[in-house]
Amino acid sequence: VADTNVLLHNLDVLEKAVLGGDGKNISGVMPNIVIPQTALMECRSNRLTAYDRAVDLLRSVTRELPTTTSTTQSKQESIQRHCPILFPDQNHAATAILQKRQIGAGSFATPNDENDWRIRRVAHYLAENTKGTNLKVVLLTDDRASRQMARQESGSLFEAHSVASWVKLLEQANPQMTSSLSDLIANLATNGSRGDESADVEAVQYVPHLESSDLSVGMQQGKYQRGTFRVVSQASGGKDRIGSVTVRNGQERVAVALSNQLQCNR
Repeated sequence: VADTNVLLHNLDVLEKAVLGGDGKNISGVMPNIVIPQTALMECRSNRLTAYDRAVDLLRSVTRELPTTTSTTQSKQESIQRHCPILFPDQNHAATAILQKRQIGAGSFATPNDENDWRIRRVAHYLAENTKGTNLKVVLLTDDRASRQMARQESGSLFEAHSVASWVKLLEQANPQMTSSLSDLIANLATNGSRGDESADVEAVQYVPHLESSDLSVGMQQGKYQRGTFRVVSQASGGKDRIGSVTVRNGQERVAVALSNQLQCNR
């Protein structure tokens, strides 16, 4: 179950984990994903390009890939299996909020608190209704406070992980992966909500290059191009990262070199 902050900052990880395409690992290492309606609407309000990618991920369906052989085994191996689900938490009886929630004497939950609560309730509802199966429900959020609340509210009914800790578990369980999901994790360190559950580190802050609305309009007008970012090398601690972006220019592809952390962040 993906929280809003995961959709905003770590869609690269979700797309790679769900859709796969990593060598022999065609079907991905996390084929099932649930995106709550609340998380998707918050994503649309904050970053339209991330919203479009999340919708594309939801629209993806299990499909058969081209294969040159006709054996039953090869045909099964050629099927890309994944199940993206949009959960209508704002309209579901188990997760909808019908009246203001009181969280203390004379104080009520803020809209942000209510959104976080609904997303946690989605994970709780799914976990309750999949008991006795081989499915494991995981809440993915880089909000430390929300992870703590999830554990307090639901105990061991489902797991709550940051993207960094969950990716580490996925890579340990799938050693056959030829490329690392860790390279795709957004390097974020924000006030008390750091995704990495290790010791806090000094936050690296960047001045916004463009507003998301300007970026979206510029892409629609052809002023800006979308490309694929690849890390070429990275020193320990995430500093001195060097990478490249491949963009399509007509029928040609152009590789743009990125020589420092600031350019890679752009």
